[in-house]
Amino acid sequence: MKQAFIIMVLLFLLSTGLIASEKVSDEFTDQRVLAEFTFTKGEDIILLPVKFRGEEHLFFFDTGASWIMLDTSFENTLGNTRGNKMANTHGKPVKVNFFDAPEMFLGTLNMQNSGQVGCVDLKGISLAFGKKVSGVIGMSFLKKYVIQIDYDKGKLLFLEPKSDKGIFSFLQPQSDANPDWGKKLKIKYNSGGIPHVRGNVLNGGKTYFMIDTGAAITKCLESKTFKHVLKHKEVLASGKPNESVSSTIRIEKLTLGPLKYDGLIFNESKVSFLGIEFLSRHRVTFDFPHNVVYLKKGKDFDRVDEVDMTGLHLIRVSGENISNETVVHSVDEALKAAGNAEEVMVIGGSQIYKEFLPKADKLYITIIDAEFEGDTYFPEYKVEEWKETAYEEHERDAENPHNYTFITLERKKNN
Repeated sequence: MKQAFIIMVLLFLLSTGLIASEKVSDEFTDQRVLAEFTFTKGEDIILLPVKFRGEEHLFFFDTGASWIMLDTSFENTLGNTRGNKMANTHGKPVKVNFFDAPEMFLGTLNMQNSGQVGCVDLKGISLAFGKKVSGVIGMSFLKKYVIQIDYDKGKLLFLEPKSDKGIFSFLQPQSDANPDWGKKLKIKYNSGGIPHVRGNVLNGGKTYFMIDTGAAITKCLESKTFKHVLKHKEVLASGKPNESVSSTIRIEKLTLGPLKYDGLIFNESKVSFLGIEFLSRHRVTFDFPHNVVYLKKGKDFDRVDEVDMTGLHLIRVSGENISNETVVHSVDEALKAAGNAEEVMVIGGSQIYKEFLPKADKLYITIIDAEFEGDTYFPEYKVEEWKETAYEEHERDAENPHNYTFITLERKKNN
């Protein structure tokens, strides 16, 4: 009698599940689709439309961010500050103010119930990617969902998680219920809730890689592992192939679970991570509620890694309109491509500063009253060739822990 009762209840549960299934994608999964988006293939980041304050804004999809973030331009509209936390932005610690989350929607998904939101200056990201970016969709929101990304087709789905709980969970099969999703890897979260997977690097041993959809740069190894591998590897150094220290190497073999990758290029960094360039080799399914990620080989899985030698990227800014539209290969090409722009700004890095300095007419310099360790420097310039046209001293405050000075130098006409 007990067996018959169990069978009857199971039949009822199964039939109810079939009836409750609403929007279903015939390409990805048999799970209920909560929201579906398309994105531009080949872009360095995935931008999704978020409705906020009655308007649609572009937020970038970032599994490397702990929280939902808004640009600081919205800070005055969010009410009282609820506190602040230290966060890492581009490898630098910054203090982030937090506020009660306003009403925001990603499709039909309510983002307001994901805890507090932070405010950070996203202007640099907008400049880097050539589009106005108003926010970041981080793990405080993403962790509740199953998310599938097909980089080959430019599709992203939010799926309703399957529950593995209940009084009959012990009767469920132990085999993988989603074999078409690819190879399953276990996710480990750090203290900030950021997903990591374990990998093995030839001659470098085991390391955990952050899975970071917000990292446009390729792939990185943390310094200790990088230096260990470097002892056994040919160095990739632009213009100096015999140099003993480099920030880029090609690794013969990387394994993530059963997946094997040959000849990938890695940069040295403070942490190991796999960014969008790596992820785009796959169809990726994040099952955050069950702490796993699935990787299925995509069209570009065997793509050969090459060092980026595309040249300088010229970014045009006019009011709120930003367009990253030109790639050039020399200083003269960049200045010619800028046309009759009133002012052309050079924002680094170190080698770019060095190449443009002889052509520069004006220097905007910030001096911070403190000493820092570093291995990258602004190029030396002859003080006698410049005249000071502006000087502003600022004392440290709640936002800035050190005194600092803004100085403007203009090149003397005879030089």
